[in-house]
Amino acid sequence: PLNTDAQVDFIVRVPAGVRFVGRTVNGKIEDRALHGDTEVHTVNGDVDLSTTGAAAVDTVNGSIVAALAQPDSPCVRTPRRPSVCAFAGAFHTVNGNITLSVPACASANVQGKTLYGNVSSDFPLSVRSESAGASVQGNLQHGKKELQLSTVNGSIRLRRKPGNTV
Repeated sequence: PLNTDAQVDFIVRVPAGVRFVGRTVNGKIEDRALHGDTEVHTVNGDVDLSTTGAAAVDTVNGSIVAALAQPDSPCVRTPRRPSVCAFAGAFHTVNGNITLSVPACASANVQGKTLYGNVSSDFPLSVRSESAGASVQGNLQHGKKELQLSTVNGSIRLRRKPGNTV
């Protein structure tokens, strides 16, 4: 009999400024230290990413751990001076948690919802527990770009990360 339990790992190097799109059905996707927009889709697998660009992540059965940063933003060049960094992203899963980390200088319009889980935020946003799940919404530093988070069966955590590195 043939052994059908094979595993294949792909390592892809993406130049700075180039958009990355990754797709898989069964397997985890790890995107580390990307310097451009990122789009990831999986059916059965977790997603772990860090990027300086906008991010879009969709998974059905998997958790999402993401870190957004912008190394050329004013809050990196002069971290002691108040400034804002605009962020955009969409993070969706059906069965899994979402943990998103952004720097304190993040500027975004945040909308998040879970049906069967909790929501927590390190930022001053409106977090509500409801009869069917929980939600988070609000605006970080008058942000105009959308930052969307949604899961059906899982929790949402919005974290403030120190500094502004990927």
